[in-house]
Amino acid sequence: MSDTKKMVTVFSQEPFFTRWLSQHLGCLEKFTGKRIVNPKTECRHSEENGSGRYPADILAEYENGDRLIIENQYFLTNHVHLGEILTYAAWHNAREVFWIAERVDKEHFQAVKWLNRTTETSDTPFHITILLVTPLGDTPDDGISLREATDQDIPERPKNEFIPANADFNLLFWEQFRESFDRWFEGTPRNLSLKLTKRSDCCTLTCGERYRLNIPFRNTNFKVELVCGEELRSLYLAAMSQSIDLSQIRETLELTEFDTVEIPNIGPVLRVTCPAQVTNTEAWDEYIDKMLFIIDYLLRLGEQYKKCF
Repeated sequence: MSDTKKMVTVFSQEPFFTRWLSQHLGCLEKFTGKRIVNPKTECRHSEENGSGRYPADILAEYENGDRLIIENQYFLTNHVHLGEILTYAAWHNAREVFWIAERVDKEHFQAVKWLNRTTETSDTPFHITILLVTPLGDTPDDGISLREATDQDIPERPKNEFIPANADFNLLFWEQFRESFDRWFEGTPRNLSLKLTKRSDCCTLTCGERYRLNIPFRNTNFKVELVCGEELRSLYLAAMSQSIDLSQIRETLELTEFDTVEIPNIGPVLRVTCPAQVTNTEAWDEYIDKMLFIIDYLLRLGEQYKKCF
């Protein structure tokens, strides 16, 4: 079993790990020297601020009443969880946070050190501890191992090669996407070739020689871009700009007010952008269904305009 899929295999989804952890808080007490009580999972309500929009994984207390946040995530630490941690701590007036992940990124490690150092001399000190988690077996009953992250845990980055922070999530997402894609287009006469790019956060769908679909899925959105070959770019752009009704596309694709459809002056001929979060694994099925619906539509649109040349 690969390290990338270890937590996913054992706990299936992050909320399952959250619930398990809320029932086994003793594994955290060795890092605090204090007993942790009253855990609440997916907690939005704050005594001071009322009900919020964003649920903290676990809000708990020490026996003296001081609050702490326990936030967990799979794979490599990322910006999303760092922002969530600060939001939860402020909303619930918690002075201590345990951030649990499988691996730690250099920037996030330094950010946590800076925050701890900056606030330790204040009247209201705030402290974040990054803990690295490893399952001890193939089921939750086997338990986990936790240890505090150090400089030695920061992975080396290959030179001259950009690897997205969500690379592990990306690979799992595209694996699931590929399975759904094959089912959706099974038996169609189209000559389609789906290929994952080196960045791991984008795939390319080739549709013969004249056009292709570029499908990036990054931190906060996914896009489906209809791209023509260089020799036909200006012809496609002129023809589509004159004849395509973007409002009709929005209606056909049932896009929301937060989705966009556009024809840029340069680059992709037609682009549909939808808000999405790659780390939200519970929404992957929804994302994939929407992506495939858009892809199917743009493929038919590309075929329509290909016949003009």
